[in-house]
Amino acid sequence: MRPCAALLALLAMDGIAHADDARDVPAVGSKLTYRSVLTTTIPAATLTTGEVFTYIVTAGDASSAEGIIKPRALIVQCKEDGSDLYGKSAAERPGAHFDGALLTIPIASDIGDALAKQSAFKYAYFIQETRKFPARATRSIPTSAISAPSRPLS
Repeated sequence: MRPCAALLALLAMDGIAHADDARDVPAVGSKLTYRSVLTTTIPAATLTTGEVFTYIVTAGDASSAEGIIKPRALIVQCKEDGSDLYGKSAAERPGAHFDGALLTIPIASDIGDALAKQSAFKYAYFIQETRKFPARATRSIPTSAISAPSRPLS
């Protein structure tokens, strides 16, 4: 039993020594693109929506990173039988594509840049401290500004 206790003590001390080591964080200028999809169930239906966004690192050191978040695309669920007029219309936009019943609709680069100027993120030791991400409702953005027509909520 004593050899096991000694081994555990050595491993514990080794872990303490490594706790002070610097962690690797993304370098300044790194672009990390994510696709986030959320499914919500309400009494009337199940809705799936999402977004594609890029974290752009503008500052960082050995333990933290911060920067801006640029929205790239909106993701909406369309009816698989093709009866959804919004889905048909949005699918005709440049760059729009289906992944099963999910339609990814690109956001115009200039709109993404404008929203990115209002955003921020900060991570310290891989724990999120700040995430400011302005997202306007699709119907409040002029149709000419995004790659999808607006649709009233129903």
